[in-house]
Amino acid sequence: MALGQVVNVIVCMPGMPTRVPCPAGQTTKVVQAYVIDPANAAHFETANQAFSAATAGQYFSFGLCTVLAVWLLGIAMGSIVNLVKRA
Repeated sequence: MALGQVVNVIVCMPGMPTRVPCPAGQTTKVVQAYVIDPANAAHFETANQAFSAATAGQYFSFGLCTVLAVWLLGIAMGSIVNLVKRA
């Protein structure tokens, strides 16, 4: 299933200025590019959302709490094992 197609596009690059739609000091160049179909663009837009510090903080907090919970569980299990050994 193709998400787009390869087409020739015109880009502006630094070079000898010509009478084209590029800004001053630039010239056009034709290159091949893979252009995504508008119907599939929404898939890529959702994948490229901006960085969220709040979401990153939530993931970090969840990970830290999980590590601390496992560490405290290990300490509790170790104290129970020691109690059974010494009894």
